Amino acid sequence: CISIEQGVRMLVEISGLKVKIVQESSRMRSYDIHQLHGDASRIGKDLGWRAEITLEQTMKDLLSYWRAKEGVS
Repeated sequence: CISIEQGVRMLVEISGLKVKIVQESSRMRSYDIHQLHGDASRIGKDLGWRAEITLEQTMKDLLSYWRAKEGVS
């Protein structure tokens, strides 16, 4: 389980860009869910499913896809 911030930091690190991440408190909504955790144990138990691709590889693939789609290197 990772936070949005951790996911953004992972993408920034993978991209190799130097980016300053700023959280604007004025844009935060008081009614947002602060923590939401996924759990794949039931699908693993019921169907035998397990993740084969790591989150880091998924992020790399995501970044590669969008770079190609937008023509950015």
